[in-house]
Amino acid sequence: MNNNQARKICILTTSFPITSESNSGVFVHHLYKSLKKNHIVEVVTPDGKTATKPSKYDPHIFKFRYVPKHLQTLAHEPGGIPAALKQNSLNYLSIPTFILSMLITTIYRATKNDLIQANWGICGYIANIAGLITNTPVITTFRGEDIGRASNSRIDKYFLDFCVKKSRYVVTVSEAFKSSLQNQYPQFQEKIFFIPNGVDLPKMPIERTPSPSETVKLLTVGSLITRKNQMQIIRSLALFPEVSRPRLTIVGEGNQRNTLEALINKLKINKYVDLAGEIPHCELPKIYQKNDIFILASYSEGRPNVVLEAMACSMPIVASNIDGTNELALDGKNALLFDKDSDNHLYTQINRLCKNSELRTSLGAAGRKMIMNKKLSWEQTAIKYEDLVSKACV
Repeated sequence: MNNNQARKICILTTSFPITSESNSGVFVHHLYKSLKKNHIVEVVTPDGKTATKPSKYDPHIFKFRYVPKHLQTLAHEPGGIPAALKQNSLNYLSIPTFILSMLITTIYRATKNDLIQANWGICGYIANIAGLITNTPVITTFRGEDIGRASNSRIDKYFLDFCVKKSRYVVTVSEAFKSSLQNQYPQFQEKIFFIPNGVDLPKMPIERTPSPSETVKLLTVGSLITRKNQMQIIRSLALFPEVSRPRLTIVGEGNQRNTLEALINKLKINKYVDLAGEIPHCELPKIYQKNDIFILASYSEGRPNVVLEAMACSMPIVASNIDGTNELALDGKNALLFDKDSDNHLYTQINRLCKNSELRTSLGAAGRKMIMNKKLSWEQTAIKYEDLVSKACV
C-alpha cells in the first residue's frame, strides 16, 4: 500500500449525533466528515433511547443495542456516560451488556476496516481488544476528562495504561494532556501526539452584530452538568448592580437544569437569564453572532470546541484558567481569564469587558486571527490524522 491511497477507517465513539437534531459528540462528527473526503469511514456508536429516522448521518453509522431501547440512556445524553451514571445509578446495570455489545460490534467491524480510531478511554480499551483479536491497528484519542479521571479512578487508570501501551498511536486534544502522558509514560513518548480539534470556518460569521441596546449580552454553551460550572456564572451575574446588569443566555441541557433554575430564582435574577435549552449545532453561529461576550467557567476541559467556535466568530472570551482552555484563551491577548474558585474575579473580568466595547472588539479580533494563523480547521485536523493513519497501516 502507498501512503496516499484511501484507507478504511472505523471510528469508535460513545458520543455521536445519531439524529440530525442531536449535539452529542458533534466534534467527532466533524472529524468523520473531514476524513470521509479522502477515505472510506464508518462509525460504531451506541444506540439511543428513541426511535430514529434515516438521516444524512446514517449510511455509515452502526449503532449497537445493549438493553431494551427505552432503557438505552447510558450514552448520547448531556455530559455523556459519567453524567448518566451520576444521574441514575441503575445505569450501572447496563454497563456489562454495553461493553459486550460494543466489543462484539467492534470486532466484526474491525475485520472490514484497515484501522480503528477510538475516542475516549473506554472506547480505546474495547478497540484495542478488538485490534489484538483481528490484528487491526488502533489510534486512541483522549478527550476531555480522560486523563484527569485516571488520577482518581482505578478503572480509568487501567483504561489509560492499557490504551497507551497497546495503541499504535495515542492522540491528545491539548498540549497539556500530551505533556502529562509523556511524563507518565516516558517509554512511549514517540507514539503520543497532539492534534487539536478544528472549527468549521466557512460557517462561522466574521462580522459581529452590534447589540441594538446598551445592554451587554453574555453567552455560555455547554451541557448543564456540574463540571461546566454554570452556577458560578449565575452567581457572578447577581453581583452586578441591577441598573448595569448584563443579560445571560445559557445554551444546553443536562441534569443540573433544576438546580440552576432554583439558584436563579433564589437570586431573583430571572429576567436576566435565559435557559435556552439544547440548540442544534448548525444554529450556534447565529447565537454567537448575536451575543457580545462568551463565558466558559468549567472546572476542567480538554480543549473546548465552543471556545474555538466563539473565537472564530470574533467573540471576546472570559474563561476559567485551566489546562486546555488556557492554550486557546490567552489572558490579555484574546481573552480574559479568571480563577475558577472566585466569583468576584469572574465578575470583575465580565464587568471589565462590559464597560469597554473597544476591548471587546480587540480581543474578539485577536481570537479570530489566532484561529486563522494556526489554521485550526477540521480539514487541517484530518490531515494530521491521515498522516498517523498512513503510518499505522504500513
